Amino acid sequence: MYYQIINNTSFETDTQPWRPIAYNNYTLGTPVVNITSPGYNDNSAVQLNLNSGNLTIDSHLTLVQDISQRTVAFDNGLRLRAASEVKVLTGNSITDRVEVSLTLASSNGNLAKIHYVLASSTALPTNSTSDAYFAIRWLGSSPWITLDRDVTRDSASAFPAIFGSLSTVKDIQFSVFSTSQGAPTIDPRIRYYETGGDSYWNTTETVVFDPDADGLFNPSTDWILYDRGAPPPGQPLGIDLRIKYVDTNLNGRWDSGEPIVYDLKNEGIYDLAANDPVINGTAVGLKE
Repeated sequence: MYYQIINNTSFETDTQPWRPIAYNNYTLGTPVVNITSPGYNDNSAVQLNLNSGNLTIDSHLTLVQDISQRTVAFDNGLRLRAASEVKVLTGNSITDRVEVSLTLASSNGNLAKIHYVLASSTALPTNSTSDAYFAIRWLGSSPWITLDRDVTRDSASAFPAIFGSLSTVKDIQFSVFSTSQGAPTIDPRIRYYETGGDSYWNTTETVVFDPDADGLFNPSTDWILYDRGAPPPGQPLGIDLRIKYVDTNLNGRWDSGEPIVYDLKNEGIYDLAANDPVINGTAVGLKE
C-alpha cells in the first residue's frame, strides 16, 4: 500500500510504522505477519496469515498505521492506492474477507470508516452510518488486485449526512477477517455416562475419554474429563454429537489440553454468546 506521506510502503526490512493487531488467531507453523517476496512491482511485500479460532464473532488480523498526528486533510485530492494478492480465502461466513480501509474523522468528533473489500466469501456486511463497504471487482490478468479510489467521492455517496463535516484521515488499515464454520469437531472417543434416563449429556453427568472407543468404561485405561462421579467398571458410555472440541492444532482429533464444550445450538462452533457449557479446558473465547 502506498500514499505520498506514508513511509515504508515496500516493506523491505520490517513492518514499521505499521502496527499488527490480532484477535483469536490460531495460525500454526508460520508467522502471522511476515515479509515475503516478490511484492507488487517491488522486491518485498507483507503477508498476513489468519486461521479462525472457532468463534461466532470474527477472528481478525490487521496492519494499522495511525496518521492522525500528521493531519492528512480530507479534500478533493484524496485518493487511496493499494495492491494485494489474496493467496487463499476459505470459509462460508460474512466475516471471511480481505480489505483495505480508511478511518475518517469529522470536525465534531464522529468517525466513519470506508472498507474496500478485495475478496470475500459471501455478501458484504450491511452499510451503516459509520461503516461503508465497497466490493472491488478485479478483472485484471495479474494476481495482484490493484486499488485506486477517489475517497472523497466514495465518502460523499456513503456518508451523505456527515460528509460536510469530514475533515481528516485518522488511520489506514489492511485487514483479514474470518470465522470458522467448518466441519464439527467431534471425537467418538469423548463419551459420557448417562444417569438421567434420557439420550443426551447434561451438566450432572460425567464425561470420559475412551481411548479404544469400545464404549465401555475401563478405569485402568479411560480417564475422566468432567467428573460427576466415576462410572462402574464395564458400564456402557454414550455418545452425544453436541459434545465437541476446539481443534487448536488443526490435526483433526482431540488432544489433551484442547477445550471441550457442549454445542447447544449444534452449529459446529463455540458460541460464547449462547453460553455453551465448557466441559474440559478453557474455551477459546475466554482465553486471555
